[in-house]
Amino acid sequence: MSNATTAFREAVANWIKATNGRVDELAKQINCSTSTLQKFMNKDTTNITLQRAVDISKIIGYEIEV
Repeated sequence: MSNATTAFREAVANWIKATNGRVDELAKQINCSTSTLQKFMNKDTTNITLQRAVDISKIIGYEIEV
């Protein structure tokens, strides 16, 4: 069963693929270092700040329940 973090990570990955985007471009849009976002996407860390998640969700159109 998928948890909220996994579902969010998958939504981000799907958005990047669908838009032919890159992690570094998304990181720049949310004022975050590329390495921080890359670690999250590579599952090197399971958490990102709530503010970053909200900022990403606004860009990719993902609804977060808080």
